Amino acid sequence: MTAIQSRLSKTILPLMVIGFMLALPLVAMAQDNSGMFGVLAGGTIWLVCCLAIFILDIAILIWVYQDANKHGANGVLWAAIVFFGSLVGLLLYFAIGRNQRTV
Repeated sequence: MTAIQSRLSKTILPLMVIGFMLALPLVAMAQDNSGMFGVLAGGTIWLVCCLAIFILDIAILIWVYQDANKHGANGVLWAAIVFFGSLVGLLLYFAIGRNQRTV
């Protein structure tokens, strides 16, 4: 495991999960308030959540590519399957892709 992957799994991902958990009540409060603060707070929180999900998706694609290459599978193919298949593609990778070996 590289230093970046180690830092990602030990530091950034737990902070992102905690951030999502803290942001959900703020989104709910912003939806109830029909004033300008509600619009700005709701939009800002929504943008931050979408950005965090995008970064997490990119990190998952990089991990799948590297892991598939390490296990002897086609990394580009599995990264494309995960990209277009989302969660189903990731589950397929865990079920099929990690068990592939080149001959």
